[in-house]
Amino acid sequence: MYLVLEGIDGSGTTVHSKLLAEALKAEWSCRPSQSDLGKLIRATLKSERMHSNESLGHLFVADHLESEVREVLPCEGSLVLDRWITSTFVYQRDVLNWPELVNDVLQWMVCPTAIIYLKIDPEIALRRITERGEPLEKFERLDTLRRMTQNYEDVFALLREVADLPIWTFDTAELSIEEVHKQIMEKVQAVTIQP
Repeated sequence: MYLVLEGIDGSGTTVHSKLLAEALKAEWSCRPSQSDLGKLIRATLKSERMHSNESLGHLFVADHLESEVREVLPCEGSLVLDRWITSTFVYQRDVLNWPELVNDVLQWMVCPTAIIYLKIDPEIALRRITERGEPLEKFERLDTLRRMTQNYEDVFALLREVADLPIWTFDTAELSIEEVHKQIMEKVQAVTIQP
């Protein structure tokens, strides 16, 4: 089983992807990856220097493709991923050749069993982010989070059309971590138990 968690910053993708991987005894990974390329992306997101959004978008695509070869293809068991190429389509939509890129990139990607979308109100997401007490990253602004929420809806509509990907949506705004995890596990178990 190959499951991907998606959602805007502050929605809980990292927490829930790790909980899910632990519960399924699956491998876990994230994007940006832990590779040198992923570390460069993370440093760029934290940097106050201005970087070209287009260059950043291409770095994300390269990180996804490199990680596909390094992590996804050789995985023999289950894999849970904190973000997939979907996030790149969402966050870099304005600078990448979208939606053509979606079709091109999907030819080179292993599609997940399902995408688990953690939906949240952008204001609640930003409150969670600021409660961490760390400096905000490039995309952690209310206007950006609102745009990314709409971008997720648009990207998911396209993915349903071109890749017929199941997308399971869970609203994380008013529920505890335990309640959201329980809902996710119930859905995963219902799918894996089907004849």
